[in-house]
Amino acid sequence: MTRIRSDLPAAELMMLLEKYTDLRRAALLADDVPRANRYSDKVHAVLNALTDRGEEGRRAFEELLTHPLPHMRLYAAGKAIKWKPDAAVPVLGRLLIEEFDDGTARLAAVDVRVSADNLLMEFFDIKSLNPNDLIEPIKAYGIDLPRMP
Repeated sequence: MTRIRSDLPAAELMMLLEKYTDLRRAALLADDVPRANRYSDKVHAVLNALTDRGEEGRRAFEELLTHPLPHMRLYAAGKAIKWKPDAAVPVLGRLLIEEFDDGTARLAAVDVRVSADNLLMEFFDIKSLNPNDLIEPIKAYGIDLPRMP
């Protein structure tokens, strides 16, 4: 298991998070799943270290909700949904319908969408696998999801 020192300043942890996220994304673009998985472990270690920073970590996650990279917004919203759902839920909802123009490969886009969908289903306590079940609850957060066939 990869461990990152949680006593590092939040700013340094955010830089590590962006670095490992970029490396994971590059591995996904290269269709190198084993390498992507190794960087995924590092990403999650940094996320845990930021979580351990308490209020400083929460502020860092809130800052990342507007990051240009979809994966960074996903990670931040996945954490912030616990204490700031009014900010995190719309971010996750937009990730479900956003067109990624940052060179995100299809596999990476699917990764973001599936993860955002899972986080929202858990948040709204929806037990089905039908994505249409998110349409009504997320509408209260200002997100209009299209109906899926």
